[in-house]
Amino acid sequence: MDLAASSGNSQMQPPSPIARPPVRPREVDDLTAADAQSPADSSLAASQDEQPPSAKKQRTDKDATGSDGRKGKKTGKAVQPPPPSKPNQCHFFVTRKQRYCSLAARKGTNYCGEHGHLDTSSAAAARDPRVPCPLDPNHTVQQSDLKKHLLRCNSRLPDLPYRSTDVNLVRSALSEPARLLQERSKDEIASLVASIEAAHAEMLAQDGDIPTLVLDHPVVHTRRDAKQNRKHVNQVASLIGHLQHMGSLKEEHVFVEFGAGKGEFGHFVHKALSSQRPDGSHSSAPFFMVDRSNFRKKFDAYMQVERIALDIKDLKLSLVPSLRHYHGLDQNLASDSSSTSASTSTMPHAKPAGVRPLVGFSKHLCGGATDLTLACLDGYMADLASQTKSSATTSSAVHSILIALCCHHRCSAETYVGLDWLSKFGIQAHDIHALGQMGGWAVCGVRPKMTVDGDQDDDEDLEEHSLPEGDLEEQGTPAAEHYSGMSHADRERIGFMVKRVLDYGRVQWLRSRDEWNAAGKMRGWKDQLDGHVES
Repeated sequence: MDLAASSGNSQMQPPSPIARPPVRPREVDDLTAADAQSPADSSLAASQDEQPPSAKKQRTDKDATGSDGRKGKKTGKAVQPPPPSKPNQCHFFVTRKQRYCSLAARKGTNYCGEHGHLDTSSAAAARDPRVPCPLDPNHTVQQSDLKKHLLRCNSRLPDLPYRSTDVNLVRSALSEPARLLQERSKDEIASLVASIEAAHAEMLAQDGDIPTLVLDHPVVHTRRDAKQNRKHVNQVASLIGHLQHMGSLKEEHVFVEFGAGKGEFGHFVHKALSSQRPDGSHSSAPFFMVDRSNFRKKFDAYMQVERIALDIKDLKLSLVPSLRHYHGLDQNLASDSSSTSASTSTMPHAKPAGVRPLVGFSKHLCGGATDLTLACLDGYMADLASQTKSSATTSSAVHSILIALCCHHRCSAETYVGLDWLSKFGIQAHDIHALGQMGGWAVCGVRPKMTVDGDQDDDEDLEEHSLPEGDLEEQGTPAAEHYSGMSHADRERIGFMVKRVLDYGRVQWLRSRDEWNAAGKMRGWKDQLDGHVES
């Protein structure tokens, strides 16, 4: 390509060569390999020679072993160098940084104040020891000050009115660890497969299979055009299309996104609401975003949103003050000033004109998180029924639920809600983990890990959506070599059956709940499992 001059008739001049210091004339035969180095190379070699032997050894060991262990690089465990020779330096070796702690050791010990609890000498035992903080083991505290420290520790859990530990677990933990599929005999696996086939047959007889219904919404078209990998954009478009299909995109609703992450899905739901306004203004519908982790709130500025930083298993939704406000119940619950430490709110608090129905939705609820969300919403309706004594309030409390069902291999006995229906076919609580493994058969050998190239920023829970290493297998594994004795085609067929049976058990649980039946929410199978969203 020809480059034109920027102004006038001037022409681009070739870059001037880098000036180098003149080399002292020598005879050609006197030049050595060292003389061929550039000044930068010579200074680097000098600095390397000046380093202490321990530092050179540490660097050599790290370089030889490889810090990341990737294929194609030398692997092995890094060798810990000898204790530091610097006087009064802490002897704690920081594995992550491959060096010793740089803090000064306390008098009479080889460790600093932060790592003093590692000192096992008799002199250390006589002193007031430092112990790891029970709230956050990453820091330590003097044992005598532990009680006072727990009252002011930054890692302490805030006193939230809507926190209730394990309130959404449907059963206690198993007394013994669940047995893996690999630990079961072929006869036991065959019996479990027969139970799955029987449950699947009853599902088809009662309600038929789930149709494939991939929808779309124009609000994500601009985003789709800008993305090279459109997997997640297409999923969001279909999910918003389902919300519109159910009549959920209305200004008078309250929207609660579970497992919200950065809030991108909720952001597009808000854009879909705003697109329905004739004046093009932003929607004023209130949004709540629930997630146990703290993410970048990059989409929160575009909508009225309150963040609830809490695990769903501990969330009593009916006690969230801002949410009670939309049902006229906020006068019965004093607002807790400490709630701001776990939730950020930009909500207006004008008196609502009436009860605003709730729309619960999510795109990233892996396995048991789906069951926790269903139990949370079920408890929400039950609490409103008991507190208001009004069937009208209860019937309008929850308008609809939209959850993209995924990661069945992460279902657990403590969270799964549909066990009562599965027990009709001989499936017990200790079988839930094994069913999750069998659900992984549907994708093993086809997609060893459910990841895509590029756009990894869209996968907020990439690790959670990946199958465990022990459940991965090659597509060509012969039946004789597999612990189940089944061919790959049969395992794949059973895997898809397990996914549908687990989902249908959830629907049957909702149908059995008095609150949902009284509210008229369970009008049929198609209302709850409306169709597949392409993955």
